[in-house]
Amino acid sequence: MTAFARKTCNGPCGRQLSIAHSFYRDYRYPGGYMSICKDCKRASVRENRELKLDYYRAKGRQKSALPYYRQRRRDYAQTPRGQEVMRAARARYRRWKAIEQRA
Repeated sequence: MTAFARKTCNGPCGRQLSIAHSFYRDYRYPGGYMSICKDCKRASVRENRELKLDYYRAKGRQKSALPYYRQRRRDYAQTPRGQEVMRAARARYRRWKAIEQRA
C-alpha cells in the first residue's frame, strides 16, 4: 500500500481519506489500518469517556492509591522538575482560592 492510497472511513463521517495520514495503524484489520479515521476515533473515545466519567475517575483513584504509584509521586516530588511543578500547582491553587473567597 502506498502513502497516497485512499480509504473510506466506516465511521460517521464516511469521507474518503489518505490512509497514511488519516487512519491509525492496527495489525488486526485487513490492510493494517483501522476502519474508521482518526477524527472519528477521537470523537468516539471522547464520547465514551464522557459517558463513563465516574468509572474512569474511580479507576484513577484506585490506581493512584497503589503503593508503587505513591512512591513514584514522592520520588518525582524530590526532583528539581517535580518541585517546580508543585510550586506552580500551589500558586494556581492559591489564585483560585483567592478568587473564590472574593466572590
